[in-house]
Amino acid sequence: MSISQSEYHSIRSKILKAKTPKEFVEKLFKSNLSQPQKSWTTIFWRRKTGFTKEDIQKARKDNPGYKKRIKEIQKNSTYKRIQANNFSKNGKKCHWDDNKYSLFFDLQKKGAVDSELARTFETTIPAIYSIRRKLRYSEKILSYSKKPLTKKNILLKAKDTEINLRHEYQDLYGLKRKTKLKKLK
Repeated sequence: MSISQSEYHSIRSKILKAKTPKEFVEKLFKSNLSQPQKSWTTIFWRRKTGFTKEDIQKARKDNPGYKKRIKEIQKNSTYKRIQANNFSKNGKKCHWDDNKYSLFFDLQKKGAVDSELARTFETTIPAIYSIRRKLRYSEKILSYSKKPLTKKNILLKAKDTEINLRHEYQDLYGLKRKTKLKKLK
């Protein structure tokens, strides 16, 4: 959406009347200026008032509209990244057997990135995160109980569910549980 030069100057003069960074950010956020126009207006206002870039950044972080917009942008980019790296076949879950755990362990030690691991195991990035957490919990539990941190021991411990590993870890380290186990009737 393009606005005329006279409209730009009219909107800009209203924005430049702001006395505080908070007021400036609110007016700028509500305006229909393009991004380059907003940038030039910000630079001009900073020179005029003497406020710093940090002052404006703080005011932006405190502005609810700005927070909402940033949150939406982050949500969309995360969703796009997950969809771009979804290597599961028609949404089928990957069955993790001993061989896959072993290969995952080796690839992780070599520094494989999430997308490579997801492609190798034909699964999603959140599934890769889950396996990483299971291995991390297993290592921490074994190190606390002073058992050797061998690949065999870690993989044996990682066969348990993530929630059980998390609870065991929290119990060992005296941490408060965030989730409670449901009791069976």
